[in-house]
Parts: sequence; C-alpha cells; structure tokens
Amino acid sequence: TNMRPDPSLWESKPSDVSRPAGSCLRIRRHPRRACVFLMMTICALPLRAAGERWTTETDIPTAPRPQATVTNPHGDKLLVFADQDGHVMTQFISASPVSLNKSSCPTFQVDQRQPPHSFPISQRCRVEGHQALVEIAALSGRKLESRVLYEFINGSRIAFRFTTQDGAYHERSFSLSRSKQAIAAALGDNLQILSSPR
Repeated sequence: TNMRPDPSLWESKPSDVSRPAGSCLRIRRHPRRACVFLMMTICALPLRAAGERWTTETDIPTAPRPQATVTNPHGDKLLVFADQDGHVMTQFISASPVSLNKSSCPTFQVDQRQPPHSFPISQRCRVEGHQALVEIAALSGRKLESRVLYEFINGSRIAFRFTTQDGAYHERSFSLSRSKQAIAAALGDNLQILSSPR
C-alpha cells in the first residue's frame, strides 16, 4: 500500500499560543513598521549625544563678556568666561536639590589625566549655594599658559566631584565637545592657550 502524506500537515494553522505585541511574529507580519521603528531609534541616539555640546552665550545683562557653557543630562551647568578684571573663571552650577558644601571646593578631572585639579577655599575658589566659582587663569596678552584651560579645550569629558551640605558625595560629568570653539569665542579667537608645567 502506498503511503501518502496527510495534506493537513502542509496547511498553515493559526497558532494557539498568544504572543505579545512586540514579539518576532509581529515584526515579521509588519516588516515595514519594524524597519521604521528601528531607524527612528538609531537616529535618536546621535541627536541625544549632539545635544551636550558647548555653545557661546552673548548679550548677557549680568556678564561683561561672552560665556562658553554646556549643560549635562542631569541639568548641571558649566561655564568658562573672563571677568571684568581679566581673570578666567570656570563656574559649576549643580542641579542637586541640596546646596554644595561650603567648606570644600569641587575637584575636577579631564578624562583620566593626572593629577586632578583641586583648589582650597580661598579667593580663587568660592562656593555659594549651588554654585562654585574657580579662577583658572588670567588674561595677559595673546598667550595664556594654563594647564586647566588647555585640558578643557583638548579633552573629551570633564568630571566634577563634590559634596553637598547633607554630607553626600556626588560626581557629575560634562562633554567637552566643541569646547575649543566656544571658549575661543568667549575669550578671544586670537588667544593662544598653552599648557603650563604641572
């Protein structure tokens, strides 16, 4: 007797197993929709990274000169500018709900370069509320020697480490993308920034 396969075995039957909306079966039924979703996800990644870039703010009523600034995803802000006396300052503004510890100045480090930058509480570093203001250089002519500023314009990321009034330790980092262009626009395009001895 010749054995013939049962035709019902070749018929597609709906599955009795319910699959969630995001399953592979769903994607196969709607390849175009899945492709569009994937493209939107990929395109969103560089846009998020591109948002953390340094810019130059001008026409600030409370500032005598333009300011180079960046904001990280936490909402913390970092600025570099020259005051009316020609002192180059960096200002860290914390988004933490608790004020900074007034007895210690935040330390900061560019990439993994050693040593990290630290300043005692003094005229060069002042802490008030959520802000820390640190003098990092002084303008004098068209050449400026400052290891801090040199690392600012040649690094990839900068990390600030600080404590708050409740004793908690924090670390916040910022991208240094386009910092060179923004700082040059704030301090002067013809300024040559050199690294001073450690």
